[in-house]
Amino acid sequence: MVQLAVAGGFVFAPDDPRKYVLNFLSDNRRTGISDCNRINGSWQQEETSLRFEACAAGRSLCPPGSPHNNLALNLRDVVAYEFRAGQLILTISIEGVEMEFESRD
Repeated sequence: MVQLAVAGGFVFAPDDPRKYVLNFLSDNRRTGISDCNRINGSWQQEETSLRFEACAAGRSLCPPGSPHNNLALNLRDVVAYEFRAGQLILTISIEGVEMEFESRD
């Protein structure tokens, strides 16, 4: 994750984007890392709509200032995606909230 922008214009940017990773697997499973926790679940996509289901995350206490809680809470509310300048943008149902991820080839 490169950044998480929330309503009101506040932006959470992790110190190390490599600690925030989403992997979309071909069997509609999703795995990843959110700072000090592993995350997993499933995903469903139709055109530009995207939905995450069965979201689960570890319960390790991440360091102060970690965007983990914001990411974990917002992932379950994802409703759409788009690509902007090569970045994956996930949007949720609350206007102005976006999560931006860079591609890992």
